[in-house]
Amino acid sequence: MHITEVHVRDILGLEAIDAQLAQGLVSIQGPNECGKSSLLASTQAGLLGPTSLPALADPLREGSDRGEIDLTLGDGEVETLTIHRTIRRTEGGRIDWRLRLTRADGGHVRRPQEVLSALTARMADPLAFERMKAGEQVLCALDAAGCRESWEHVQAQREKAYDERTEANRTLRELTARRQGIETDAHAGTEEVDVEALIAKRQGVEAHNRAVWDAKQDVEQRRGRIDMLEQKRAEKRRQLKLRYADLEQQIERLEAELRAARQSREQLVASGRESDEADGAEIEAAREELNERMLHVAEVQPADELDTAIASATRINAAVDRNRQARELDRQIARKREAAAALTKRMEGIDRQAGELLAGSELAARVKGLGITEAGLTWKGLPLANASGSRRFLVAIVLAMAQRPELKTIFIDNGEALDAERLGMLERVATEYGWQIIQARVAEGSCLEIHGGELIAQGQTA
Repeated sequence: MHITEVHVRDILGLEAIDAQLAQGLVSIQGPNECGKSSLLASTQAGLLGPTSLPALADPLREGSDRGEIDLTLGDGEVETLTIHRTIRRTEGGRIDWRLRLTRADGGHVRRPQEVLSALTARMADPLAFERMKAGEQVLCALDAAGCRESWEHVQAQREKAYDERTEANRTLRELTARRQGIETDAHAGTEEVDVEALIAKRQGVEAHNRAVWDAKQDVEQRRGRIDMLEQKRAEKRRQLKLRYADLEQQIERLEAELRAARQSREQLVASGRESDEADGAEIEAAREELNERMLHVAEVQPADELDTAIASATRINAAVDRNRQARELDRQIARKREAAAALTKRMEGIDRQAGELLAGSELAARVKGLGITEAGLTWKGLPLANASGSRRFLVAIVLAMAQRPELKTIFIDNGEALDAERLGMLERVATEYGWQIIQARVAEGSCLEIHGGELIAQGQTA
């Protein structure tokens, strides 16, 4: 089945065109701005509807509120289907598309767009396919194979795994950098020294030593008091001697006062004896108190060893903490490496699953050597992007043919870019396999012409 007739009214830049198209290679040609591409696009829109004109918000010819596209499909001898599309602008300015599909017996076909989509190859213009980027070619092939939705689901899983692996690797780099900044000490062990206990013990020693020092100062004060009392006693004895001598002299000089002097002497002696005894008792009591006090004075305890132990414990604890941090970071690094490796393996599995989508399709079974990778399509194991333009052009044609559509029609715009090799490919496909290939190309002349068909009528071209 192919397109046998095209009738266009007020679509794109076309006022009215009626044309008959033959099977084989059909060239719509003429100078620039004569309506070639508009006729080609209108024909495609007749088959596929508004999805074939995504870049156009308004497909109607300027100044028109209504347009029509009529296509007749047949095998060259018997008419099979008639497509009638009406496009009009509503009062609100919205573009409304209507479709009616009629069988040869006059009966209307239900769900006409589904029927037309099933009849038509899901493949882009081969020239456009040749110029596509690798990712666009993949999507085009997946559309042709009917598994794009599954591919997008698999790619979403891969993107999620890739993001998770990127995050895992970022964390791994951070953990590794932190680990490299920690200097470990193999001699530090794993247990920390109780610095607080050592400090408490050190404080106890300080309190003990302060008590000892206070006791020693008290002893010295008491010794000073005894010395003072002994000096006082000695002074008293000296004074008594001086006084006694003076009295002796007075006795000698003053016989008349002898009795009084002797009495005074006796009194003085008695008084001195009592005072001396009192002083001796006081000194003895002080000595006994001193001896008693000295019994309770302890020896000073050294604190240097504790100071050394505290300093050593602080260093050990710092090393133990560094070792603990290093071990924890080593565990985290190991877990992140395992997670990154698992995600990489998961992505490899997703890539295999993605490749199997196309490999398991009916299209791949028909197009031997076609494969798909993350980088794009492959042909016989080699990246299609690295193949020549003519090879990519051939793959696009083969992909369209492999779908075995009932409507064997391929559309090509800018056909003037086709070289002799590509034209030869198209002619062989048209001749040997019975395909209709409609190309629009710039050519010399003054008006629109159709080679491989007949331009029945043409109105004004905008």
